[in-house]
Amino acid sequence: DLSTLVYNIEKKYEDKGYLLAKIKPELEPAADTADAPVNLVINIDEGKEVKIKSITFSGNHSFSGGDLRGAMKDTKEKVWWMFWRSAKFDKKKFEKDKQNIVDYYREHGYIDASIVSDSIWYGPKKENMFIHFNVYEGKKYYIRKITWEGNTRFPTRALNERHDMKPGQVFNEVKFDENLRGNKDQT
Repeated sequence: DLSTLVYNIEKKYEDKGYLLAKIKPELEPAADTADAPVNLVINIDEGKEVKIKSITFSGNHSFSGGDLRGAMKDTKEKVWWMFWRSAKFDKKKFEKDKQNIVDYYREHGYIDASIVSDSIWYGPKKENMFIHFNVYEGKKYYIRKITWEGNTRFPTRALNERHDMKPGQVFNEVKFDENLRGNKDQT
């Protein structure tokens, strides 16, 4: 199928940072029509390689944009002093990095945090990409009291040690989830 071929070629270019590549297939009459009545010609306009120029945030009051950019593992801005680092845009990694931002908030007690919206646009020459996140932080949660009910097999002290959280601490949802499944440091 021709549309599948175009999609696969576009995806290859996208993976290499050429997000605006244009693929245009054309069927041209063949001179020798005995074997094939047409030739398939695929015209490719690669366009410019697109780099992430900036990543900005609004709605963040508790953490700086730098902190939130640091929480992103793969989606990075192009900066001159890190010339070896890639600033290509990858949709799958971008989605994972959005979750990394939310997890960063949840590690610091903001369990209601979310990304309300994100916007992506290109500069006038279509060489630079700009990304903006609008975040909702919510309030910061602390552990007030830990009680265990129905624990007949293990004593409360053992459960508290295993869980490794204490009253007065900031609630770390990521650590809480890890400890429910078994703390790596305590196994």
